[in-house]
Amino acid sequence: MRTRNIPMAFLCCLLVFGNATAYGEKGPEPRALKEVVITAQKQSEDPQSIPISLTLLDAMDTEDREIGVLRDVANYAPSLMMFDLGFSTTSPPSIRGLFADAITLESTMGVYVDGIPMTMGIGINDPILDIERIEVLKGPQGTLYGKNTEAGVLNIITTELSNEPTRKVSVRGGSDNLREASASVGGPLIEDKLFLGVSLHHYEKDGYVKNILTGDEVDDRKNNYGKVNLRLTPTDTLDITLIKSILEYDDGAGSLGNRFQPDREVASDLDGENTSSNDLTSLKVHGDITPDVAIDSVTTHRRFHGEQVQDNDFTSNPMLERHLFLDNVYTKSSQELRLSGTSGALSWLMGLYADIFENEIDETWTGSMPMAILQTIDGDSLGIFGHINYGVTPRLNIIAGLRYDDEKKELDDKNRDLDEKNTYNEVSPKVAVNYDITPDIMGYITVAKGYRSGGFNPYAIAGYPKTYDEETLYSYDIGFKSRLLQRRLTLNVNLYYMDISNMQVTANISTSNPAHTYTSNAAEATSQGAEIEFTALLGRSFTLFGGIGLNETTFDTFEDALGNYSGNENRFAPGYSFNCGLAYRDARGLFAQVDATGYGDMYLDKTNTTKRDAYELVNVKWGYEAQAFDVYLYGRNVFDTTYDTLNFAGVYNIYSPPAEWGARVTVRF
Repeated sequence: MRTRNIPMAFLCCLLVFGNATAYGEKGPEPRALKEVVITAQKQSEDPQSIPISLTLLDAMDTEDREIGVLRDVANYAPSLMMFDLGFSTTSPPSIRGLFADAITLESTMGVYVDGIPMTMGIGINDPILDIERIEVLKGPQGTLYGKNTEAGVLNIITTELSNEPTRKVSVRGGSDNLREASASVGGPLIEDKLFLGVSLHHYEKDGYVKNILTGDEVDDRKNNYGKVNLRLTPTDTLDITLIKSILEYDDGAGSLGNRFQPDREVASDLDGENTSSNDLTSLKVHGDITPDVAIDSVTTHRRFHGEQVQDNDFTSNPMLERHLFLDNVYTKSSQELRLSGTSGALSWLMGLYADIFENEIDETWTGSMPMAILQTIDGDSLGIFGHINYGVTPRLNIIAGLRYDDEKKELDDKNRDLDEKNTYNEVSPKVAVNYDITPDIMGYITVAKGYRSGGFNPYAIAGYPKTYDEETLYSYDIGFKSRLLQRRLTLNVNLYYMDISNMQVTANISTSNPAHTYTSNAAEATSQGAEIEFTALLGRSFTLFGGIGLNETTFDTFEDALGNYSGNENRFAPGYSFNCGLAYRDARGLFAQVDATGYGDMYLDKTNTTKRDAYELVNVKWGYEAQAFDVYLYGRNVFDTTYDTLNFAGVYNIYSPPAEWGARVTVRF
């Protein structure tokens, strides 16, 4: 496992962490870490009692760390990276060294917002508003969540409306003409029966990539977001929630350029734009049949409209013209029914899941290599699953789960007169044992299977398959979770080993034309690593937090027409990811925080010849908090560290954002 160059910032945190016991005892009134309840396993549970490696962030965490959009979550979740492809709407995740291109339309990690499944790396960067908590689950979650959760799940849970009214307005301004404003109101229309919440958000910021032909920045960012939340509780045993949100972008071009041009400069003769939109709807119904048995229904619909214009040659030379006009629509509707209950030492859950989806791809490339893509990929899937947790003794629990999924897909390529169909079936088991070593220390072992859905190769030349199969893995986790020092310290450690079969990789067809590629189940691979997370209360006012994920993902066997890559590391698999911070908050309302986040180096190709170097970012924040308002000053990437992704795909540079300084004011009334 690659452990070289572990960042000094994290090692400094460990030194402070080592003195936490002595420092924590100095306060005359020791605090205790707050306890929360999560729904990672689709039932309410204590996160320290379940045998899953997870990162948990609550509403205060997201505000303290300036987590504004989904992409920011990865900075504080070891083993997770949301890879920035230079566009607001495209952030495919890499988790535990497993990565899937957005072009495959499938993902190694599922993202769920209020139960709405988003299982591809496109259009998953919504604003973080009205958040109750964020759960990042690591390792296969297919037993409960199904396809495309082979290495993890990012679960976003928004705040439940109640009789207590909430009214909040927040404004932010900063570097590069940053302007942001949000407002949230919520409360009862009929006390105890009917509740309404409305949230609005606007974001605008100038870009940092300059077009030398016009003198303007090409990658300005602008979006508007709105959400309506309606909750009905007609009886004490019935709870119905309808949530609708719409996000609309009005961005400029991507923050990328030709690898032969100077840093953060292009010479484009076409104005890029991103006018995409994301439309989410969820209807959740919870009913208590008896005090020990409940039924849940989750109905969702998502429509993401990817609409972009991009100058992909970044020049004004007509001989090199490569312009992209994209108008894609991805829709999915899903229905899940769950029945759950408890009986003595046994808790159980069973459920059905079904979805229908349609992806309409309409892309036009003009210039030196003109091409038109007009495709429809549609299908449906059905899943049945069960999950039990049985307390064998007061200290020993056994968890078991099983899921069967059936998925059908069809490709209709109108330009190539191609009609392909495929069916995928998968069984996903899980077994875990957790044992309470002491009342505050729990150890566990988990074995689980995960999978990523298969797809199509419409551009493969004659003689090569037009479809590819599922990617599967078995993950073996062992770890412990603890609450120590009178519950002023949580320390969680997890070790994992993942055996990956039929790995989906981009394979070359011939040596004569390296551009001829297709997706193939051509590799066997291994991913292994460790995850450590901690939170410590130091005295009455300081909180130390941090985490690190170590990973090595290598090809056991993989070769194609251009070479043998066995023993190479998987691309987009950082050797480590970390975060560490120290926060100060006192009774007078004073607040200050400094934190560091970063990633180890990672390769960008299967040959391991190009890579992005390791980097660390330092962020600061300080301010004053009162009952009715908060005022903060903050800095992101305060040392203006550059962490560009150079020579991406052999063509592009993806430019990292510069330092950002700003101020935020929040008023509650």
